[in-house]
Amino acid sequence: MKTEIEYTKQTSNELYKLLAVMLIVALWIMWFASIGLLSKLLNGEYFWWRALATYPFTMVTIKVSGLVWRHYR
Repeated sequence: MKTEIEYTKQTSNELYKLLAVMLIVALWIMWFASIGLLSKLLNGEYFWWRALATYPFTMVTIKVSGLVWRHYR
């Protein structure tokens, strides 16, 4: 009985780690999409303005990735 409960707990932990990885990957895909959207809207020009505009997204993506990984680990 005890080993069955431990196996279930281990399986759920692995699923939570997989969920964390999927959430982090989705978050980084959204980050790349925002950079691509800004590049397309500005016709590839105004590099420094695009860099300044994506800086907050970069910081938030890094911070949230760490929080998600810590939560599900």
